[in-house]
Amino acid sequence: TNAQEKFKGNTLTAGEAKTLLTAAKDAGEPIYTAILLPMVYGLRRSEVCGLRWQDIDFDNGVMHICNTVVKGKSGHVEEESTKTEKSNRYLPLIGFTIPYFRNLLQQQISSGSKCDKVCQLSDGSPVLPDYMTHKHKEFLAAHGLPDIRVHDMRHTAASLLAAHDATPQQAQEFLGHENISTTLDIYTHCLDESKRKTADIMDKIYLS
Repeated sequence: TNAQEKFKGNTLTAGEAKTLLTAAKDAGEPIYTAILLPMVYGLRRSEVCGLRWQDIDFDNGVMHICNTVVKGKSGHVEEESTKTEKSNRYLPLIGFTIPYFRNLLQQQISSGSKCDKVCQLSDGSPVLPDYMTHKHKEFLAAHGLPDIRVHDMRHTAASLLAAHDATPQQAQEFLGHENISTTLDIYTHCLDESKRKTADIMDKIYLS
């Protein structure tokens, strides 16, 4: 899977990420949850679809990533454990998302939803991986944003952490990368950009 995970540099800038999140919030459910989870929490598509309310512990302020929904060979969707051992992780709930998750849970309970998934359609059925990919592509196009894959939103989360001084180890634990090399691929890309800016500064110093 390392080849698949290899970083290609398809990420949104901080500005684009904020624009996307705001647009998604205005669009409501399930698009907001489907974009918030990969872009802010760095979840994989299978982890977004697998996240259950029982995995969110409001009292202790943590989210347990331990359940995934993947497409099986027979075309149906099956649940399994996380992709790798490191993928099974606990994430602290991020401040601005807590009231949002609490409200979402209340809305789902009020609507009589029997589904235990965080990310679900208005009729109470769970959001599946293909739906996410399809909707995501449409949504980006509708808002004039670069056409990136759902997985690239996870890379966006990593590159934004890199740009704001999170260490590669911090990002690796947060995103559940099995190998630090995957995280470092993303970091190297961000560092290259930052080094280019430094080189430009040096250029200006000697040109002035």
